[in-house]
Amino acid sequence: MADAQENQNQKKLLLNRVDMIVGAVFLTLITITGVAMFSLDSSSYLYGDVTHSEEIVRDSGSLEVVYDQSLETYDPTASGVVTRGYLANVYEGLVRFDQDFNVEPALALSWGMLDDTTWQFKLRPDVKFHDGSDLEPEDVKESIERAQTDSDSQIQDLVKQVKKVEIIDDLILQIETKRPDPTLLNKLALLPVVPADLKSPVVSPIGTGPYVFLREVGDSEWEFERFSDYWGDLPSFPELSIKWITDKLERYESLVSGEVDVLGQVPPIFVGPLLEQGYMVASLPSLEVHFFMFDSEGDDSPFRHKEVREAVASALDLETLTSMASEFAEPATQFVSRGVFGYNSDLDSFEFDASYAREQLRSTGKNEWEVTLDLPEGLEGLGDYVVEQLDEIGIEVLVNTWSAEDYENLIRSGDSDFYFLAWRSDAGDSTDFFTNIVHSEGDLNGGGFADEGVDQLIEAMEQNVFETTRLEQLQQLMELVTKEWIIGVPLFETDSLIGVSPDLDWEPRMDNLILANDFS
Repeated sequence: MADAQENQNQKKLLLNRVDMIVGAVFLTLITITGVAMFSLDSSSYLYGDVTHSEEIVRDSGSLEVVYDQSLETYDPTASGVVTRGYLANVYEGLVRFDQDFNVEPALALSWGMLDDTTWQFKLRPDVKFHDGSDLEPEDVKESIERAQTDSDSQIQDLVKQVKKVEIIDDLILQIETKRPDPTLLNKLALLPVVPADLKSPVVSPIGTGPYVFLREVGDSEWEFERFSDYWGDLPSFPELSIKWITDKLERYESLVSGEVDVLGQVPPIFVGPLLEQGYMVASLPSLEVHFFMFDSEGDDSPFRHKEVREAVASALDLETLTSMASEFAEPATQFVSRGVFGYNSDLDSFEFDASYAREQLRSTGKNEWEVTLDLPEGLEGLGDYVVEQLDEIGIEVLVNTWSAEDYENLIRSGDSDFYFLAWRSDAGDSTDFFTNIVHSEGDLNGGGFADEGVDQLIEAMEQNVFETTRLEQLQQLMELVTKEWIIGVPLFETDSLIGVSPDLDWEPRMDNLILANDFS
């Protein structure tokens, strides 16, 4: 009885632990994707403008934000979610996302396509970096090349299709891609532009954003001040402080005590108390989906049989799995999150049906199977759940757990038959999921899935610059790999919860970023 209770307690902790483990283990496995390109005016290849609303600009006061993880680097080529959250107030790209995930101008005032592979950008005039230097095309060119070639760059995927950057004059540059790249704008929204002479390692971030970095206080707080020469509307708050507190109760108390104004990650157990006290809690798709993947190609893999893959998918009770966390998690129907371009709203999760699962196994000529599930350390509760569920249908599961580094190496080696992954679509497009995980030559195709027809569909989609038909291609691909090929089992996605002091005006963003410039 005690063992059963312990097992149940471990299950209840599962999803709370998953977010932490994924952040640590899959930093290099989670890639940055693009967002839907907005509709183009067919009468003109140049588009884009920014209109600003009137906002309060305070003479004094500080906005205080708290996260549950520390800023680890000032390097603009870092792609981690935590780093971007801290430095998005300092760094900017040629374009940016608005609150609804639409692309809009930032450092580029306008842009257009000269042909399928050549983009021309006109820079916004009179933009200054925080060190007082002027923004010039050379800075953009060097920022792109830095992302491509720096040994520590984590955003090489964003610019791997860039063939050449050519400076035309003092404000105009052209970017030539190796092939048509319909998500180039979306990727450039995630590529910070920095001074061409910025040295490595970066000891202080220098960008063009609305806040200037001042100092690090101890090892848990970073202070910024309003950039008086900012090209856009000045932020409401002249000062910004971002800190990290690991203990969730301490984070909660820092908000309700008035020590901080914004709580970046609200533990689900505190949502009710915060709402009762008048705080706003924004709940948005986290853009991250957690799932299992199969090796469906290996000669010795049990999962080369579609019937076994479908049996596993039908034997996992996703409603029970997500209920172990909270009301802010729900079963995933596919490998990308709600709100992501390419999400197929017509797809449903596999129906939980143990009898059907057993029938699928019997159809292979074997009633019992043995499989090995590989997991990163810290997800033992998930392993226990799978062992219990699959044992009911006749599949014996051996669980292997691995350190973060060893687990990443295992997945990249392709030596696992059955393993856990997470995918975060930071810029809201599912294209890179297919190119990296599904395509037979994808960098993260650890399961060895290979189908010539699917590869051709992916390659056609990758070069399709027409939004409507590309969306149809993405949704068709998602249905193929989820329901027909069953390359894996989507498990769950969680919501991102942000708590805000009741005396602030703020609208949440679909990209989950907390930008101080959005508060008044």
